[in-house]
Amino acid sequence: MEFLRLVNQKKYFVPIAIGILGFAGTILSVKQCTKSGDKIGFGDIETIKKNGILHAVTNYNTINYFVENGETKGLQYDFLRAYCKSENLKLDLKVENNYHKNLEMLQSGKVDLVASMLFPERILQRDFSFCRPFYQSAQVLVQSTGRNKWPRVKYVYDLIGQTVHLPAQSPYVERIEYLSEELGDSINIVQYSEYGPEQLVTMVAANEIPYTVVEQKLASVLAEKFPNLDIMIPVSFEQNRSWVIRKSDENLLKSINQWIIKYKQTPEFYETCKKYNFNPY
Repeated sequence: MEFLRLVNQKKYFVPIAIGILGFAGTILSVKQCTKSGDKIGFGDIETIKKNGILHAVTNYNTINYFVENGETKGLQYDFLRAYCKSENLKLDLKVENNYHKNLEMLQSGKVDLVASMLFPERILQRDFSFCRPFYQSAQVLVQSTGRNKWPRVKYVYDLIGQTVHLPAQSPYVERIEYLSEELGDSINIVQYSEYGPEQLVTMVAANEIPYTVVEQKLASVLAEKFPNLDIMIPVSFEQNRSWVIRKSDENLLKSINQWIIKYKQTPEFYETCKKYNFNPY
């Protein structure tokens, strides 16, 4: 598979795990329906309905999936439950913050869909299908407004010669690489295998690293938590954010797309977004 072959060629920096952030690469299961590591097998919507279980993976952050006071919550968690309810399915949800591993799990048949709201990168579209988008969001630079040893970025070209810290093998890496080519000069990248976007934003807020990049919707939520963050510099246009399935699962794509069209017109969709202080527009 071309995407996995290309990303495996990239070398990335692996920092020492610290505190509670070390959990980010751990795969969790909300409903344990199979033994850990078992291959579930490829299945379109007919097979999924026959088995009665939708196997999905999402990432752990303040929006998509988290546990609060022992209760599982999250925008993607609630969206997945709503789809399963409409199709009379049980949900088996795994959590993995590494984008590459998300796609490996999908391609190998361990899950039926990735609900980490990926950008529709051209290289991914060769092997995967993107469902109808739930929303659009740009990628933005995150930096601290406080005093530190790093220069304040006011325009994207100020990033030339600077170092941006990003989740390993993520769409953010590709975007900064493209931006570096567009600017005609180098932007240094440090990749972290076990930290997701939210953990890196936390490190920016603590002045441990100078810059990172996240999607604007997540950045807006985190900026309320960390008022010393500057999230005003976009590094991309707005892009669709979607669930991802295997290219061969055409009927599953049709089923999900039809459900998304109807679901986005319901009060439940807006109530769910409001529940997490999430603006889908």
